[in-house]
Amino acid sequence: MFSLTGRDVHQGTDGWIPVYVDDTQSLCVMSIGFLLNNKDEAVVWRGPKKNAMIKQFLSDVVWGQLDYLIIDTPPGTSNEHISVVVNIKSISPDGAILVTTPQGVSLSDVRREVSFCKKILLPVIGIIENMSGFVCPHCSVSIRTHTMYMYTP
Repeated sequence: MFSLTGRDVHQGTDGWIPVYVDDTQSLCVMSIGFLLNNKDEAVVWRGPKKNAMIKQFLSDVVWGQLDYLIIDTPPGTSNEHISVVVNIKSISPDGAILVTTPQGVSLSDVRREVSFCKKILLPVIGIIENMSGFVCPHCSVSIRTHTMYMYTP
């Protein structure tokens, strides 16, 4: 998305230095992908190792002064989500923005994510539908046209 292939994370005196997207250093990114030898390599870790890495990304990366911290997680309500919430509770996050696509299975995941957020008392700020208006390259059918929902509990 940001064309950062081949960029490296470096260890600084205070922790890991994230990869900056631009010269003004106004947007930075941290990903397990920067730590892999091969971009096509699978990360096959059990819960404890994943949870430790999430904690390390949140505590050992020198983020600097942040206006926003966006954490991209896999679909669903797995250990990763619980680990993120546990590790960010101390900073009192404003809430979650959930991302879906028009497909039924994705919408089903988001319904469970809304339920998850309610259970852990994390406000849902909004729901973004990615790939809205996607036009099939094979049959030219357009799928959906709306893109953002504001969620009100």
